[in-house]
Amino acid sequence: MGQSNYLIDTNSVIDFFGKKFTHSGMDFMSMVIDEVPKVSVITKIEVLGFNSSDTDQILLTNFMNLAKGQEPTAKGNFSCHKDTKNS
Repeated sequence: MGQSNYLIDTNSVIDFFGKKFTHSGMDFMSMVIDEVPKVSVITKIEVLGFNSSDTDQILLTNFMNLAKGQEPTAKGNFSCHKDTKNS
């Protein structure tokens, strides 16, 4: 299966792990997350700061450690690789 191009936002991460999506929503998010999950640095901060139980916090932290961070470039666009043209 090809790599997805979805950038997962904070609410999607929290709602997925909280099982708040419909069945088809859970299936879709499972497909997106089973590939290389991509989240922004803002999402990482928000998810890790989310007020949750100790058990949920461990789950969210483990997920964030596996997720590929998408850092904003100087132009404000998100990129999954270092911009070597302007280095």
